[in-house]
Amino acid sequence: RVLRETPVALRLQAPTADALTCWAQQSSFEVELAADKVALYLREINPPAWVHDEWARLQAAGLPWKERYAKHARIELRGAGGPARPVAMAMDVLLDERAPSVGQTLGFQVLRDGQPVPDQAVELRGEMSPLGLWRRTDAQGRASIAVPLPGRWVLRGTDLRRSQNMPDQFDSRFFNVAFEGLPRDTA
Repeated sequence: RVLRETPVALRLQAPTADALTCWAQQSSFEVELAADKVALYLREINPPAWVHDEWARLQAAGLPWKERYAKHARIELRGAGGPARPVAMAMDVLLDERAPSVGQTLGFQVLRDGQPVPDQAVELRGEMSPLGLWRRTDAQGRASIAVPLPGRWVLRGTDLRRSQNMPDQFDSRFFNVAFEGLPRDTA
């Protein structure tokens, strides 16, 4: 069901009676970062080395950081029901288990336009954890990470690429999936 159709599409999907997924995809827009903010941004998204090299080249040429940005967010609201199914977003993260138990290794796959995204940095952050845990996806866009504590968690990342249409510019798709890690005895 589409709740809002202007720059953000918000949809609810109930693939089974005991699982509910909510997702939203924002329309892309242009961003120009101030030069003194780029290093912080790159630390935040953990991109591959070529991005740092490209930024050094742009700086040497006196060019700004320009990016076309879109956000893709998914929430797994109820955990039972096994693995997540793809939704109609351009960027998605599929959890192998919608509500993993604490200590369980959670597998996931990152997809862009329905295709696996290899070598993608993905961070697990939680409401009770001050530090994020990073993983990189394999050739099939898959990775895994143990859920260390109960509570609300988010897997997040930014797929950053050179623009195909605009020289000296990037295209990015920020993505995340939120879920709840369950204590061992309730899973």
